[in-house]
Amino acid sequence: MKYKFSSLALFLSSIIFPLFVLSSASAQSDTDKCTKAQRSDWSASEKFVWEKLCNEQEANLVDFKKKNHKEKIRFKFLKDILLNDDYSKLLPTRIKIKNAIFNDKIDLVSENINKEINLTNSTFTNIVDLSYSIFSKSVNFKESEFYQELIFNDALVKGGLSFNDVKFTLKNSHQCRTLLNLQRIKVEGDLKIVKTVFSCRNPNLQELIDENKSKNLTQVQTEEKESDLNH
Repeated sequence: MKYKFSSLALFLSSIIFPLFVLSSASAQSDTDKCTKAQRSDWSASEKFVWEKLCNEQEANLVDFKKKNHKEKIRFKFLKDILLNDDYSKLLPTRIKIKNAIFNDKIDLVSENINKEINLTNSTFTNIVDLSYSIFSKSVNFKESEFYQELIFNDALVKGGLSFNDVKFTLKNSHQCRTLLNLQRIKVEGDLKIVKTVFSCRNPNLQELIDENKSKNLTQVQTEEKESDLNH
């Protein structure tokens, strides 16, 4: 009986060990593939984001060098990974970047974005223009801050569009203007604007809400702080 047990254990180990080695080699191969694909002109924080995304993880920039604060990401990097097939094909369907600072103008006009975009807890200090673009999946800006216009005019979002606890604050200007532009946008999933704060009134927002409610295309939720709207 002892001999039979030893033989069984030896047989099982001969199967399991090669599988373990193969799995480890595959994981190492994926990591190497991600590292080799990096561009030399990406910053250290951008390479950190790339490694996380390429390995199907959330890229939370407070974990970069364990500094516990937001880090800058350039529009050039974002454009590389979303629109350059050499990079986008290595990424999962869901892109999750958290605690980033975008100081460049984000110009994604008339583009086709085939990823689910999650840019959360992030800061946008320049204009974000997504006009006429097609997003094949959902877009999420949860708990982010915008200090210039976010323009989504004439865009198509085939998933949901979410603004949950987002702040729109116009800085360095005494003239109020529309900060969230959603004119003629089409959202096939849920449109959620929840606990969103505007430093200026957003005149086209109510039109958007009324239009979508009447057409029953999306679920719209609004909760705005009047004290911030009266500036």
